[in-house]
Amino acid sequence: MDQGAPSKWRLFLVLAGVTAGVAVCAVSAVVVLMLGDRSSTGASGRVSAQQPGAQQGSTRGERAAVPDACSLVTDQQAEKLVPHFDRNQLNSASNTDTHSQCAWTLFSTNSGHQLTVELRVIAASGGQSATAVAKQTFDAEEASDDAGKGGLSTTQRITAHQAVKGVGDAAYVAYSVDDSKDLGSQGFGDAGFSTRVANVLITVHYGGSEKGGPMGADQATAGATETAKNLIRALAAAP
Repeated sequence: MDQGAPSKWRLFLVLAGVTAGVAVCAVSAVVVLMLGDRSSTGASGRVSAQQPGAQQGSTRGERAAVPDACSLVTDQQAEKLVPHFDRNQLNSASNTDTHSQCAWTLFSTNSGHQLTVELRVIAASGGQSATAVAKQTFDAEEASDDAGKGGLSTTQRITAHQAVKGVGDAAYVAYSVDDSKDLGSQGFGDAGFSTRVANVLITVHYGGSEKGGPMGADQATAGATETAKNLIRALAAAP
């Protein structure tokens, strides 16, 4: 992939703009993209120099490209989490083979839901296999999220973080809340589920607001976890 390209995005919504004095309140949704400084080579900061020769580590199941992220979540799966969704492909045209993102969103007066998925192919580097580099990148990003530094805004805070067994080669989930009142925000709760399958990193975010407050950790985490499992199955079946 483009080694200088951004590799991990935090994406969340702020529900705002409630207009008083009309029969149906109008709510505008401002989608804010926050980029963490995580390029595929600089993300881990721990790729050690190797002696010339064969790549180190396993190459089993490695991929050179990923499918369109929008194609890996069925309408039925998305509708369950984001009823009456609007779907948008998020990645730029320059890196669709190795980096794909998609979002399903719903905006309303009292609540808003958003599901985003991202797939990244990590390339071999420094004499190490792509899987080995992906593992280092994943571990570094988990440490960053655990420390509350994973591309969060100044008003967003992680309130729970835990490793998850039995999903992919490694996985963890972090729940964060943004209850800023900027732009009339109703508050936003988000579960970010990250997993690694060989040299592919998968990130799912599910969250939103419910009845004027942030979506709870249980609801957000369950939705993100279910989506991540479905993505892994769909990726395994994809060419």
